[in-house]
This record gives sequence, structure tokens and C-alpha cells, in this order.
Amino acid sequence: MDLYDDCDACGIPHARWRAVLGMTLCGRCERTGGTEAAADPVLLGEVLATSAAHLSFAGRLLDSQI
Repeated sequence: MDLYDDCDACGIPHARWRAVLGMTLCGRCERTGGTEAAADPVLLGEVLATSAAHLSFAGRLLDSQI
């Protein structure tokens, strides 16, 4: 099933939804990996550190309520 929308990489209309990638891509971006990023890339280390901090805080908050 192809749903058409704007390309997530370059913004060109009529891109196809790619379930494997979880995004819509036009033909050019699908072949080349896109021309330019729409937003700054997220570094895995930043995500993991932030997630760990939030989970730690949530755990302490739950412990204090028990």
C-alpha cells in the first residue's frame, strides 16, 4: 500500500510511504539517501543519556510515593 505525501528528506510532494524505513521518500531520496537533512541528526549517546536520566528520576519519584 503506497500513501502519497511530502518527502521527509527533501519536501518534494508525492513521495511514497516506506514502511521499512518508517517515512515517506521520493524516488531520488530513496536511491541516494536524501540531499540534505530536514533537522539536525540526533546522536544515540544523547538519546541514551537523556533516557537514563529520565528513567532514573521516574524511579526515584515512584519510590518516594510508595
